[in-house]
Amino acid sequence: MIPTTTQHDVDIASLLSDIRTKGTNFLSDSVSSPEELRTALLHSAQHLVTALQSPYEVIARMNWLEPTRWAITRVGLDLRLFEAMMEHEGGPKTVERLAEVTACDGVLLSRMLKHLNAAGFVHETGVDEYAANGITAALATRIPAGMTKNCFDLLTTVLHSLPTFLSQTKYANPSKETHTPFNHALNTQLTYWSWLSEPGRHAEQEAYQAHMAFKTLGKKWFEADDIASSLLPSLLSSSSLSPCTSTESEGVRDPVFLVDIGGSTGHDLVSLLSSHPTLPSHGRLILQDLPSTLSSIPPSTLPTTITLLPHDFFTPQPLSCYGARIFYLHSILHDWPDALAAKILANIVPAMRRGWSKILLNEIVVQDKGAGWVETSVDVMMMVAHGARERTEQEWRGLIEGVGLRVCRVWGRGERERVVECELA
Repeated sequence: MIPTTTQHDVDIASLLSDIRTKGTNFLSDSVSSPEELRTALLHSAQHLVTALQSPYEVIARMNWLEPTRWAITRVGLDLRLFEAMMEHEGGPKTVERLAEVTACDGVLLSRMLKHLNAAGFVHETGVDEYAANGITAALATRIPAGMTKNCFDLLTTVLHSLPTFLSQTKYANPSKETHTPFNHALNTQLTYWSWLSEPGRHAEQEAYQAHMAFKTLGKKWFEADDIASSLLPSLLSSSSLSPCTSTESEGVRDPVFLVDIGGSTGHDLVSLLSSHPTLPSHGRLILQDLPSTLSSIPPSTLPTTITLLPHDFFTPQPLSCYGARIFYLHSILHDWPDALAAKILANIVPAMRRGWSKILLNEIVVQDKGAGWVETSVDVMMMVAHGARERTEQEWRGLIEGVGLRVCRVWGRGERERVVECELA
């Protein structure tokens, strides 16, 4: 028999008291760190929900709500439903009106909107009448919509193949980039990246780029308290001009402050430059990615102070980047198994100047105990798509030290994505 009672070993009264205290702190006018307090309150609220739910409710939600909500949302994106709901400032609209705008059958749309309301994605204002809420507004914009398309279109197929793939491989840990559930599901020997680069995949490429940009919508890496107060100022204060070296006399003329390796369309670099507009005075800002990615950037959308440099990070760094103050990689190494992640790092090492150059790895660092759902979810995604993984701090140190580098410090305590500062050993 399936148990349907809540978990009695959890002190509900204690959780309620904790929420009351954290809620008071969050609402206080003297709040100095509202985001930190909001997150703490949210975690406590989630613990209360978990304690109140029966195992039956948890399993039912997983099997009934989550997959159907995902699928209906994806259909809504194809219909441009969320954009239609945002017209006239997101006010109430009848299903009949929305059916006209989206060219969708009214009965079907009514069923979809009932489910989206039950999931909290729209707000029901009357019988067959709905208004937009914050989630509706987000899904009406390019980046959250593109991320949803990228994840749904890829993962529904790939995750479906996971049980069969693991059974066939005798439950070995996937660790090869061309032998993954992705390869099994799509019957291809290509890596995900090679597959994505094939002609005719413009829509998939756009959705992927939106997914990457999604990571910049929240707190930026340079906004973490310890990075903003210590790491970044230290890198800026000593980098007005890098000292001349023999390498410069061989062809490197202008100092380079930051190289964004595999930086896609430049979202991270643009965010950093917007927050620190004097960065170009410290040296050049270089955005590296494959030619196909850089050529997809619309003209005049990046500041003129950002230099585009086509580069494959599996090859040595160009001479023009030698001696850079910072080599920055955001969520690059988690896409690759250890051997290839080590190769990416090893290609940077010769371009570094001892005592000067730093590598900043902006990555998830999985906690040894009590890892959060974001970290573990992304870890599974890396496994099924790339044969790769998220790493603990010890695993990061092993990878980094294996190529002649050392970890100076892991910054961004308390953040989901942290910054691992590295230099030549």
